[in-house]
Amino acid sequence: DAPAVVVEEAEELLGNDEAPEQSTTPVGRVYAFYERLSTTFSWRYVAIVSLVYGVNQGVGEACLFTAQKYYLFDYLKLTPARYSKVDGFANIPWQVKALYGMVSDSFSIYGLRKTPYIILASIGGIVSAASLWLARLDYQTAAALLLIANLSIAS
Repeated sequence: DAPAVVVEEAEELLGNDEAPEQSTTPVGRVYAFYERLSTTFSWRYVAIVSLVYGVNQGVGEACLFTAQKYYLFDYLKLTPARYSKVDGFANIPWQVKALYGMVSDSFSIYGLRKTPYIILASIGGIVSAASLWLARLDYQTAAALLLIANLSIAS
């Protein structure tokens, strides 16, 4: 038989404080959500996750994947066969994502596991995207830069 829960003990566990007033606006609810996350985890963790998954993968992936096809077909004038090869090569980071996840978990840089890898991948993504935008490149160089950009997004 399970022991009976005494009401006073349950009230102590639950607390007698009234719940804070919840915001009804969408912005207020998002702010409250991030506040709870920051309290539960650290603000650094919440910031990194928001930047990586919200900005880098959300915005970066949408921009890169949309622009990539037009860049390779219209600007570099690739044939569909050559486009397939470049696209397959550039998407290798998505195929080996688990492998470099294990590497970043296993080998720390200055005592940190994920942060240096995320920062290095982000810098690589920014430099490769800027190079694709600013320079007139051949398709081999464009493929290498797209590979680095995909590594940044997939990390």
